[in-house]
Amino acid sequence: MANNKPFFSIIIPVYNGMSRDLSPCLDSIWIQDIDPSLYEVICVDDASPDCSYEWLLAQQKNHSNLKVTRHAENVRQGGARNTGVDMADGDYIMFIDQDDYYHPGSLKILYEFIARSVQIDVVITDSAFQFKSNPHDRLQLNFGTQPLMSNIESVRRLGWCIAPWRLCIRKKFYQDAGIRFVERVMIEDIDWGVTVLYYAKTVQYVPLLLIHYNKGEDSTTDNMYRDISILKGNTMAARRVYDLYETLYTDSPIRQYVLDLADRYFNFTCRYCFGICCPINEKKRLLSYIPYYKTDYFLVKQAHRHAVLFSLFTNCTVPFFRIARKLRRNIKSRV
Repeated sequence: MANNKPFFSIIIPVYNGMSRDLSPCLDSIWIQDIDPSLYEVICVDDASPDCSYEWLLAQQKNHSNLKVTRHAENVRQGGARNTGVDMADGDYIMFIDQDDYYHPGSLKILYEFIARSVQIDVVITDSAFQFKSNPHDRLQLNFGTQPLMSNIESVRRLGWCIAPWRLCIRKKFYQDAGIRFVERVMIEDIDWGVTVLYYAKTVQYVPLLLIHYNKGEDSTTDNMYRDISILKGNTMAARRVYDLYETLYTDSPIRQYVLDLADRYFNFTCRYCFGICCPINEKKRLLSYIPYYKTDYFLVKQAHRHAVLFSLFTNCTVPFFRIARKLRRNIKSRV
């Protein structure tokens, strides 16, 4: 690795990786049909209380392209990803979560595509959105063949395809733009992705199954209806997107798309309120983080107009919400 600059830098935030499928994630990289000199793997242990860091150091004996570092304190996924980018030597940076894995042969296909293309700031790949009990190879987006686009065209054509693990990003563009994840927050990637697509000059979607995204019961987004602090994280992420609408995207032709995205996540907050029972003042405070603006979502309108009544009512619906969600999840896991 010392004499060869990698093409890809694959960044993995690690927290309690020994119980969260870190080993299968790494194995899915090591078995890729691509020369190890073309990629490096950067694992950032975010102050795990388990033995993840020591285990990773042992793995370096067998993989010279594995970089390992450890945070002294937990700064969550955003901070771990920032550290990984700072350590990256590759031309393109990629992110994967420790409980997901790469599809066999996908890195080689992605490398060959980028290598024969004109310079691309952001390559959007595809994924299989699955439960661990029911893995599959179906593309989640499945947009088909797409041309090289501007950032504006990509949002108009494809919407906000901004999950970090779906994007392959040219490092020089990313660093020149000064893009960073927000640290120490629970949901850090929504406003990050909106910022990435603001600065990207060239974007291309590739109908390539790159990541198998495992939806799990312990994921942050799947627990919003159980923990109001997570729901607050969702609300504040939407608020940061709204702030981008008010600032960065002021003169952009897709400004309304930014507001629509924030609006959608504010609606998620109001929907998940039906699954959380907590003191009325606490729920009212949560709703106060939603800025007052013209919205098409009925629940957001009611939360604006009748915050106390909305909080009272949603506290009464918790048992029904959780039963309905469990039934829905069981059905989806079998499909």
